[in-house]
Amino acid sequence: MMGMATTPQNQTRAGEFLTPAELARRWRWHPESIRRLLRQERLPSLRLSRKRIIPLADIQHYETEHLTGVSRQVRQLKEVRDV
Repeated sequence: MMGMATTPQNQTRAGEFLTPAELARRWRWHPESIRRLLRQERLPSLRLSRKRIIPLADIQHYETEHLTGVSRQVRQLKEVRDV
């Protein structure tokens, strides 16, 4: 489509989606915590019939914006172990 903005959301290809259960396993969270994020519209998702899927690009963006503190702590622990 001409004039369509190029964003991660509209560049997602088939197979680059996770279900809430798959995302819960990836983040080691309870599945209800993921569903709460979706209900609060803090994490974009698509609804297919009664199922929700979450584009991987949106997951990665959320991880970068909201979960970087965890990554920073993990990096610091690794640096301490390497010393």
